[in-house]
Formats: sequence, C-alpha cells, structure tokens
Amino acid sequence: MFENNVAAIWDYDDGPKRLEGSEEGDTIMAYVNKQGLRALGTIKDSEVKKGEGIFLDEEGKQQPEEYHLEVEWEIILSEEKALTVSKDKDIGYNLPYKVTFGRMLQGKSAKKIEEEMRKRAE
Repeated sequence: MFENNVAAIWDYDDGPKRLEGSEEGDTIMAYVNKQGLRALGTIKDSEVKKGEGIFLDEEGKQQPEEYHLEVEWEIILSEEKALTVSKDKDIGYNLPYKVTFGRMLQGKSAKKIEEEMRKRAE
C-alpha cells in the first residue's frame, strides 16, 4: 500500500463501501494488524477504485475484490516505530476495534497521535 500510494482493502461483502466517505485533502493514518499505526498521509482522490497488486496469495495470485483509495503517504514508520494500541491509549485515544476505515472524532487526541508519528519519523 505504502509503495503504491494507496489505502487498500480486499474481499469485503460490501465491496468498496468500506473506503468511502473521505474527501480530497483529508488526513489519513494507516493501521497494520498486530503492528500499530504505521503511516500518515493525505487523501489525493476520494473516489474508491477497483485495484490490484496489493493483496496476493502465497502463489502470487490476485485476491478478490481489491479496492484502492489514492493517498500521498507522507510518513511511513517501520514496524519497530509503529504506534501500538497501548501507546495510542496512553495518548488518550482508543483505536476502534475491527474498524476498517473510520473517522477519529477526538480532534485533540488525533493531533497528538499525528505529532507522535512525526517525532518517530525523525
């Protein structure tokens, strides 16, 4: 995802709907399962498009129903520098469980998380 400047999903019953609802210029953060928040960027195009090349099986075959949202990733943290769920709690924000794509409604906490990501990128 990061190398291709997209946010991507695959194999959801509701297809692209899980990536809908953003606007060009919105800030986006990427959470990687079992790692934490790994990337920070900006939505470049809010139209969700059918995509390919991100989710491949062990044999290199494309997984079904892949969709992309065009993003300009500004910060990509290594797995070691990722913000874990426990660190986000320390900052004052509980990452929602099992949410594929959602809004962070606590603006002050979201800004603190963004600042922490920027520090870790230095």
